[in-house]
Amino acid sequence: MEKTTLGGRLKELRTKYRYTQSDISAFLGVDQSLISKYESGERQISVDMLEKLGELYCCDLVHAPEADSPAIQVAFRADNIDASNMRSIQAVNRIVLNSIFMAGLLKGD
Repeated sequence: MEKTTLGGRLKELRTKYRYTQSDISAFLGVDQSLISKYESGERQISVDMLEKLGELYCCDLVHAPEADSPAIQVAFRADNIDASNMRSIQAVNRIVLNSIFMAGLLKGD
């Protein structure tokens, strides 16, 4: 997979969830310019970062980073979301993703 394809997917998800690059950089604990480089394909993103972002966006970015892999929408309402709130959203989404994974195992998928 090309870096630009993954970068485009990261930008698509970030804008879909109405996060800024600064929001994501605070969540990941990195400089905002690094987020820009990930999205433009100038830098490769680590698996650890992909896992964190996948959980935040409620989709699997590590094993299925393509645009056609669905992101599950879980509704959260707040005016000002900071990195701490984003970590809470990530934790809830991790539970959702694990539940879906376990249900798939039980069905034999």
